[in-house]
Amino acid sequence: MLVSGNLLICGDVPMLMKTIFLSLVSIMLCVTLRAQFTYRSYSPSQVPVAAQLNMRNLPAGFAPSILREAPKPMGRRGGQPSVNAIDTTAFKPGSTTDKPVLIRTFAAQGYQFSAPNDNHLSVGANGKMISVVNTNITGYDTIGTVLFSQSLSNFADTLGALGYTFDPRVIYDPIADKYIVTFLNGFLDSTSQIILGFSQTADPEGEWNYYVLNGNPLNNQTWSDYPAIGISQEEVFITFNTFTNGSTNNSGYTESTIWQINKQNGYAGQPLNSQYYYDLKWNGDTIFNTTPVTGGVLPYGPNMYFLHTNPFSTGTDTLYILEITNTIASGNAQMQMDFVRLGTQYYEPTEAKQRNNHTLITNDARVQSAILEHDILHVAFNSYDPNTTLSSVYYGRVSSFSGTQSAAGFMLADTLEYAYPCLAYAGDQTGSAKVMMGFLHSSATTNAGHSAVYIDDNMQVSEIVRVKTGNNILNVLSGTSERWGDYTGMSIQPGEPGSVWYGGSYSSGNARNMSWLSKMRYGQLNVSNTTEASQQSNTLLYPNPGNERIQVRMQLPAGELRTFTVSDIQGKWHKVILRDWMRSGSQEFSFSTEPLAPGYYILHISNATGQVLEQHPFTIIR
Repeated sequence: MLVSGNLLICGDVPMLMKTIFLSLVSIMLCVTLRAQFTYRSYSPSQVPVAAQLNMRNLPAGFAPSILREAPKPMGRRGGQPSVNAIDTTAFKPGSTTDKPVLIRTFAAQGYQFSAPNDNHLSVGANGKMISVVNTNITGYDTIGTVLFSQSLSNFADTLGALGYTFDPRVIYDPIADKYIVTFLNGFLDSTSQIILGFSQTADPEGEWNYYVLNGNPLNNQTWSDYPAIGISQEEVFITFNTFTNGSTNNSGYTESTIWQINKQNGYAGQPLNSQYYYDLKWNGDTIFNTTPVTGGVLPYGPNMYFLHTNPFSTGTDTLYILEITNTIASGNAQMQMDFVRLGTQYYEPTEAKQRNNHTLITNDARVQSAILEHDILHVAFNSYDPNTTLSSVYYGRVSSFSGTQSAAGFMLADTLEYAYPCLAYAGDQTGSAKVMMGFLHSSATTNAGHSAVYIDDNMQVSEIVRVKTGNNILNVLSGTSERWGDYTGMSIQPGEPGSVWYGGSYSSGNARNMSWLSKMRYGQLNVSNTTEASQQSNTLLYPNPGNERIQVRMQLPAGELRTFTVSDIQGKWHKVILRDWMRSGSQEFSFSTEPLAPGYYILHISNATGQVLEQHPFTIIR
């Protein structure tokens, strides 16, 4: 036996040395893992309110717009990725009988002389919706009436920051019952600005507080691009990619950055306190793109999560999770990072096909949309499907997110090309994991438009519903490669569990990017539009939406017993409201909506044998 200091070695097995060695290895591994993520941050000077503006009363402007050529992202382009054969998990749609049901659809903003049109939207508890595209912001009510419409350049001009405006984003804050809008101005280090607006009230048509943040806060000859927005209970977060001065594509990429801002100051018109995070690195490599994780129904907090993928992957299933712990006000806001394996590999997408050998740029596999609800994380992004060799969309889910995580993911398998997915929570009960996912579609034989699927609690996928299909190829830029994204938008309707608004693009007859807005729920009724269904059956429900009474007008070829039944949109309950003999010819009756809560319903019309002849969705508002 040898004693040396406090080290005891005995026999042929140095037990204490082995224990100490293993302990040191364990400590070193922990230190190494923790050291894999590094970042820097600082607190910029307070940003004063630049102007208080009214959406309706902005002075008329010239609304200048410059058509910006498509970026040429770095990474592999054109060819197919080298596929690791261990990954073949792709779900064919139709594994659940429920699917997105279109309650209301209407045309939104037209071509705004910009490509892509970058659809994004948000809806308040009062049903007023803000829809943004390059380069315009428009307010709508639930039946498609335009409440206001302004060009982004009008805002910038009023703020004394006239330049090139682009990339708008909008989010509704259900805690404050207010809206937040952001967009960018300028793509040089000397002109790059972040415009940030906070509504003063729940009415988006009223007064707003607007701020101008520096798009080059590090003064390092870079400018900010590709914004994404999210909110916690107390703060708003905006993420950006920065690019070298004068660069016009991802080859000038510098880093991903995050702004953390006190939102209450913004609503009150007070100077903004902020924290700026930069130099984000994992194992020494600069992180490319971070996307905030929003609450599915209500914001969570005080911590905030962000997601990062390997956007130029040739085959990986890793999802990186960044977390900002605490608020600015706590004085202890810090960042940390971890990862989870989704089980199914994803890949950098190739360009999607159009007719006539034209293609659509899909950028990369960065996270497009992410929500967190009931401790379940949902994420969606672009990918390449090795089974179909088509551009596809990837959906991932992480259950027990704050505990022992269980993760899974899949890609949609179909005959069309898909890209730029968006997500919205579609659950109607506590603990539900239901979501809607929207995405753009195209193929060599199908014009560019957008589709949606419903994904249930068990990750079963509905059939794909074509929400809007275009009328031509997209052909805005020179050459055959067109801008398609860079994102789509989806938002829940507060107070109506399961109701989702969706904003996507489609190609017009003259080959331009157009926008379309739709309201959806999940179910089994296949009705695309109330007016179309009524016209086909010679039955008309009005007003729709209704408030106090609904009128039913019909044309009958012969007298017959008719039964009129009202059900909820999912058919879970039915109530007979009238059973009577209806004479031939034009007939009309009405019924009170007082027993019905605001929401969505179906009127079923049956004959004497109980056979359902017609179904008509209608909406009750108060």
